[in-house]
Amino acid sequence: NMCMEYSVGLFLYNFLIRNKSIGPYASEIDLYEAELGDIIQLGGNNGYYHTMIITGFESYGNDNAILISTHTYDANQRPLNTYIYEKLRCLHIEGFRIF
Repeated sequence: NMCMEYSVGLFLYNFLIRNKSIGPYASEIDLYEAELGDIIQLGGNNGYYHTMIITGFESYGNDNAILISTHTYDANQRPLNTYIYEKLRCLHIEGFRIF
């Protein structure tokens, strides 16, 4: 259900960006600042519909490829540039609060 995918992506984003309590928290960053473990969300006109975790980096000559893993389509170490999308955002996991 595409509506469910959009709402899950929005829920995760809002939780990580706004969380001031116990648990993980994140900030939105530019893709070139991404690190292992950060989250990428792919989107289109109706919002963000797919969430992936950065699990590696590879170099191809002068290009660096971000490798992602995701369960939706069971991808492990798949280059981000093999996906087709209109927009993306990257969330850097800043930490985890324990009170």
